[in-house]
Amino acid sequence: MTSAERGDNDSDPLISVVVPTFERAALLPGLVTALEAQSLEDPFEVIVVDDGSTDGTADALARLAASSPLNMSIISLPTNAGPAAARNEGVRAARGRFIAFTDDDCRPASGWLAAGLRAFREGAAVVVGATQPEGQPSSPFVRVLRVDRVAWCPTANVFYRRQDVLDAGGFDADFRACAEDADLAMRVTSRTGEAWFEPDALVIHLNRGGTLRSALRIAWRWSDMPLFFKRHPQARRRLAHRRIFWKESHLPAAATILAMLASPFLWPAALIAVPHAWYRSVHRPLGPPNAPLRWVPGVMLVDITEVLACLRGSLRHRTLLL
Repeated sequence: MTSAERGDNDSDPLISVVVPTFERAALLPGLVTALEAQSLEDPFEVIVVDDGSTDGTADALARLAASSPLNMSIISLPTNAGPAAARNEGVRAARGRFIAFTDDDCRPASGWLAAGLRAFREGAAVVVGATQPEGQPSSPFVRVLRVDRVAWCPTANVFYRRQDVLDAGGFDADFRACAEDADLAMRVTSRTGEAWFEPDALVIHLNRGGTLRSALRIAWRWSDMPLFFKRHPQARRRLAHRRIFWKESHLPAAATILAMLASPFLWPAALIAVPHAWYRSVHRPLGPPNAPLRWVPGVMLVDITEVLACLRGSLRHRTLLL
C-alpha cells in the first residue's frame, strides 16, 4: 500500500478491525489470540464495541487490552443498542482507511487481513471472505455459518473502505437482530460496484447453540427480513419460490401451518403437512449424516417458527415475505 492509502498520516493504521460484542465475555480471548496471530506487516487496529453487556465483558476487555500487543481500543455503550448501532460506533472511531468486520464468535486465520487487503489492491470495492464452521455440527439445532460466495455479505467476514461505509450512512439501526449487514452491502455496492469473494480471507465461525430452544430463539430473530426486501425489492430474485418464500423449506412449512389451523375443523387437512415431513426427513434433512428421525419434528418446528417470524415482520413492515 502507498502512504496515501494508509490514512490521514503515516502513523494511522491501514485497516481497522471492528467487532461488536454482547454478553460473550468467554469468547473474547480466543478472538484476540487469532488477531494477534495475523501475518499482516502493515499496522492495524482492533476496535471492540461492548454493546451494553452485563456478564463481565467490560472487565474481560480491559484485561485483554492491557495484556495484548494489539493496538486495541474499547468502546462501551451504556445500554444494548443492537449490532448495527454498535458497528457504527466502531466505524466512527476507526482510523484505518479500510474496515474489516468480524464477530466475537469468529476466529480469523492468520492470513485474513493480508488477503482482504490484497483483494482491494487488485481492484475490489467490497471484499467478502470465506467463512467455515469449526467442524461437523452435532445436531441440526447448532447454528452453523458457511460462506463460499458473495451473497448476503455477512459481517462475520467482510471488508469495506471506511469512507464508503460513511457515505452510505453506515448500518441502519432499524434492523435490530438481522439483515443489517446485507442492507449495508446493497447500499454500498450500488455506489461502488459488485463485491468480490476472496477465499484466502478465511474466518472460522464457532458452532453455537445446539438445543431446540436455542434454535427457536434464533429463528424468531428473523422478523426484520421483510424490511430488507422492502428496502431492496431487486433482491427478491434470490428468493426460493415466487419471490415470496425466503427459503426453500418455508413453502412446505407454510403448508404445515395451514394444516395445523384447518385440521380441528377438517381432519384430512392434516395431510397437508406430509410434504414438510418428507422434505425434512428425506429430501433436505439437517444435521450429521444418518441423523435420527426423532430430530425431524424439531427441525420442522424451527422452519415453522421462521415462517411465523417472517409473517410477523411482514405485518409490521407491510410487505410480504414468508
